[in-house]
Amino acid sequence: MRQRGGGGISPDRQAARAPSNSWWDNPGRPTPYLLWGLIWCGCGTTMVPLDRRHGGAERFYRCDAGCGRPPIPATGLEREVLRAVIDVALTHLPRYTWRRFCVRRATWLRCGPDRRRDLIRRWIERVVADDGSPPRLHWLAGTPAAV
Repeated sequence: MRQRGGGGISPDRQAARAPSNSWWDNPGRPTPYLLWGLIWCGCGTTMVPLDRRHGGAERFYRCDAGCGRPPIPATGLEREVLRAVIDVALTHLPRYTWRRFCVRRATWLRCGPDRRRDLIRRWIERVVADDGSPPRLHWLAGTPAAV
């Protein structure tokens, strides 16, 4: 006969059921990768996030097809793309508008990755990363930079 109540979950099973702290395992948790889904390799396939841990957490983008291209550090690439988007947005938007204020707000240090990701997705359709050259930005149709 089976006992009800009492008992409990063994520590091994509880550890297996514990929620993961990784952004990859939690779909509701925002990803730290700003260009995920927008960045493409020079060989024509998408690039996907890659987390490496060597003393500290490092973020990279790698080719999904495995073309042999070394992974690209995410921090420098994201900073370069964000800077280009902000420069174009501030150049082409009228001076005293709400949209311009939102773009400026994305440059603040306290600004989270979600706001920066939204700004990039409003202006950029695709980012192509080739070997050693600066990323090629494909602007969305209808944005002033695409003209």
